[in-house]
Amino acid sequence: MTKGTRSKKAAPDLLALTLLWQSPEPEIASELLAAAFFECGVSSFQVLTPGETGLIDDGPYGRKLGDLENGLVAYIPDDGAALELRDEVHRVVSRLAENFPLAFSVSLEPLAHQNWQEKYKEFFHTKRIGQRIVIRPSWEDYSPCPGDVVLSLDPGMAFGTGSHPTTALCLALLEKHLPMGAAFLDVGTGSGILLIAGLLLSEGTAVGVDNDAEALCVARENILRNGIDPNRFRLACGDLTEMLDTDPFSLVVANIELSPVTRLLSLIGPTLKPGTRFICSGILAEKSAEVCTLLAYYNFRLEDQESAEGWWAACAKKER
Repeated sequence: MTKGTRSKKAAPDLLALTLLWQSPEPEIASELLAAAFFECGVSSFQVLTPGETGLIDDGPYGRKLGDLENGLVAYIPDDGAALELRDEVHRVVSRLAENFPLAFSVSLEPLAHQNWQEKYKEFFHTKRIGQRIVIRPSWEDYSPCPGDVVLSLDPGMAFGTGSHPTTALCLALLEKHLPMGAAFLDVGTGSGILLIAGLLLSEGTAVGVDNDAEALCVARENILRNGIDPNRFRLACGDLTEMLDTDPFSLVVANIELSPVTRLLSLIGPTLKPGTRFICSGILAEKSAEVCTLLAYYNFRLEDQESAEGWWAACAKKER
């Protein structure tokens, strides 16, 4: 288990990482640019379409988007790594624009401080995902129905709320295929939404792995906020191979994109025991056949699949 506690400190100032874009093929562009954000490690962001406004009181979203503009905006800490992240987003999108009709700009601006937390509440409300999972903001009341699994979140700007299709697809598949009492592994834990859901659904144990140590600190706080026993989970920043060698898992879940999924399958394919399930999301629907081929190569049989808004997720079972 993660040891030690963090002293309480003031939250860092926030910056708005904004991507404005135009394309003659907006639906495809929207999917590709969301995937680009995921590739850069930005898993929580707001999608804006023409006529909408964001939460920023000044800067590019202080006005409504023009008729030909679309946008993505992520709210990130001003912690010294923001400029590097902006440059990485620019590099990834520039590479995309070499082969796809796209005009874009990337900027990084301070977020006006006046009541941004209160403003955010306008965008995040109690939501049901699948049959049983309910994601409830901590500031809203909710009377559970019989069988509901309620995740209580106080996300701020950086925590995923389950509203993005890739996360919602993962949650729906976890609900259907995670056995009671199971031990499972979450690759790319981020702020912990899939770990929380899995631990509440299965009443089992879990390991979450991420290459961002700060994200794991946030994940721990969010898991404990939901009353989960700290002895039921472990968070690790580092070598996934070591965990696969030492921990038996009934299920592995990964809400990441195609390239990391390919690398992950090369690790877990030869390692996981027959009968282990693998849930993957963050995949564009047009790439689903490619992932199915990879799953078959590593002896996984496709059991279930879900799609929404151009995204695809699957649950597969290791055969041998």
